[in-house]
Amino acid sequence: MDQIDRANELMTVHNEDAIDRFRRRATTKSKPAPGQHDDCIDCGDAIPPERLSALPEADRCIDCQNGFERAKRLAAR
Repeated sequence: MDQIDRANELMTVHNEDAIDRFRRRATTKSKPAPGQHDDCIDCGDAIPPERLSALPEADRCIDCQNGFERAKRLAAR
């Protein structure tokens, strides 16, 4: 398996996980209790409910998302 195939496989798994988390949040009728938020996939801290309200498919906290986007931009150079 070459690097492109592996990257595509990892993205597919990541996207499927994000869809599962989004569906789980969408089917929850009430707001989660404190401490029951989804965790950031990078640092493990709880994603703030305000972020999940604005972007239900978020899988990273703001700080980790910013770092992820910076790394992505640098890798594209």
